[in-house]
Amino acid sequence: MRRFALLLLLQTAYTGLQLHAQAFLKMAQPLRTEINTGSSKQYWSGRTCTGCKVLLNNDSIYVYPNGVFAIKREARPGRNTYVLSSTDSSGKFVSRTYNIYFTTLPPVRVTPSFRIDNVTISPKTNTTLSAGDTLRVRMKGYPDGQASWFNGSPIAELPAAQSGGIPGIYTGYHVVTEADSMLDGKINVSLKYKGHLSA
Repeated sequence: MRRFALLLLLQTAYTGLQLHAQAFLKMAQPLRTEINTGSSKQYWSGRTCTGCKVLLNNDSIYVYPNGVFAIKREARPGRNTYVLSSTDSSGKFVSRTYNIYFTTLPPVRVTPSFRIDNVTISPKTNTTLSAGDTLRVRMKGYPDGQASWFNGSPIAELPAAQSGGIPGIYTGYHVVTEADSMLDGKINVSLKYKGHLSA
């Protein structure tokens, strides 16, 4: 009876080891398999079984002794397909296919007609502001104008050397005071050029 119990215990331990060594992929990043992005840098990180072999498009990836791995690849513009696989010592494997659609951003160009192309104000989230907090603005619009916000406070146009050679980039900041009223949550930004106003 003791021999049977010992045999059963050994069988259970062996089965437990087999299950522990079975191939799996538990991903920390990315979580989706279809990805649209404007960045060429792509990262994979996750865990697999101890002793498993991980491949990305048939390139061997280093797996740390605890089963953790991390990979960085540069995507080309357009559709990039990556197959990530993990193979255990018995030859069983699991795989995932990732389709990454990398779209390059169009080059920044000079605004050709009198208008404001875009405005970014930070902090971007809905936050409660107090006296002493700083708001920053970045605006792209028609060059050589006079930009303003907060009761006509000027926003300076960056010199071409600081704006990547593109004129018409305006930046500024405002330190919030007790007198500022933002009850309606709107901040007006305007641009004037030879008597014309754009807001």
